[in-house]
Amino acid sequence: MNFSSPTIDTKSSTLFRALDNTHYTAVAFISACLVPCLPAGSALRQGLLVLQVSAAIYVFFAPPPSDVSNTAVIYTADVLGVNLLARYVDRLYLHSPEQTFSRLKYPSSGWGPVQLVRRTAASQQGEEDVNKLSGIQKFLWTFEILTVTRGIGWNWRVTSIPAQPMQLSRAQFLRSCVVKYVAMYAGLYLMGVSCSSVLDSFNSIRNSHLRASLISLTENAFFLYPFIVLGWAITIYSHFALLMLPLAIICVGLKVGPRFWREVDAWPLNYGSFKNAYSIRRFWGYTWHQQMRRTTSAPSVYLVGNRGVGNLRLIGLVGLGPASRVFTCSLLDRLLQLKGQLDWRLSASEGGCSR
Repeated sequence: MNFSSPTIDTKSSTLFRALDNTHYTAVAFISACLVPCLPAGSALRQGLLVLQVSAAIYVFFAPPPSDVSNTAVIYTADVLGVNLLARYVDRLYLHSPEQTFSRLKYPSSGWGPVQLVRRTAASQQGEEDVNKLSGIQKFLWTFEILTVTRGIGWNWRVTSIPAQPMQLSRAQFLRSCVVKYVAMYAGLYLMGVSCSSVLDSFNSIRNSHLRASLISLTENAFFLYPFIVLGWAITIYSHFALLMLPLAIICVGLKVGPRFWREVDAWPLNYGSFKNAYSIRRFWGYTWHQQMRRTTSAPSVYLVGNRGVGNLRLIGLVGLGPASRVFTCSLLDRLLQLKGQLDWRLSASEGGCSR
């Protein structure tokens, strides 16, 4: 019997290899927004979900764009990519979005914030009926639920979100955003210049005594460790502010975008007061950003659930519920960092392709 090798379509294979992770990210996000537009349980919806899952997974195996060589950009894109995957898991894979999530009615500005964490019979009276939305409205509805990280304006909301220190007018809010944006870029620029000078051993300084003093200072652990922490904090802050601040300025200043996004109340502070950070628990629970709290705890909440916690209580393992949240949060956090580190290390030799 003659066994011949299968014929390979060289054109499609070449196209497949030419796609980078940005193409798969776009396919995964657009298809995720399209999934709720199709009838629940239909074969077409299930097929589209399979395509979405495949594209979301292949984001982590495809190389970054060939014209991107900045390792900081590659690392940041990978971290945000894992963050987006965690949102898919929560909003699409573990829950039926039309039955689980909905926007809440706010008297002054349409759909807006109500301090609710879970559904109640009373809250459902003010919720948007997703089934009455048109196809394009459902697409935009899903777009919003995938981009809203803290549940503001929805029937779920992350607790401990810091409130505005005072009721700001529209002009005061815009001025505050502009000042923060300029200060953030100034901080990033100064941090970049400082890091370059330290790594270059201050070669641009002609004064040998000053240069020796600066080298001695930067080699001291009492200076170096706080400097590293400061750079880390500015970087984390910029991850959110680079997008949120200009988006807030556009939506509030020009009154464009979803109706509630045009209001000042839709953009509370990302970080609480450091006066409340008098313990590690208070720091992570009240002062630090809460952008990933729901996505990192959603898998354990889904697996354990209220019934699971009750069963654990009967056998004396009630602490396993909170422990599972800590475990899944740590696991997802490690996945975030690991993906960025892999592409960072492989970017020079293999184009950032994770294997």
